Amino acid sequence: MRHDDLLATIAVDGGSDKLKRALLAVVKLHKPDEDNEYCDYDSPEWDVVPYPCATIQAIEKELA
Repeated sequence: MRHDDLLATIAVDGGSDKLKRALLAVVKLHKPDEDNEYCDYDSPEWDVVPYPCATIQAIEKELA
């Protein structure tokens, strides 16, 4: 699932407003880099984490 699609799914199906805002905040932090290869949030300079990272994968799994 593309990052924008995931954000849209949460906005529509996310449950309570407070829960929806919390989940959207997490997904927005864990966005892909400009090449859609790595998670910007989880990839400090010395390490890279492929996108989707484990956080995004877990959210996608629960939304499936």
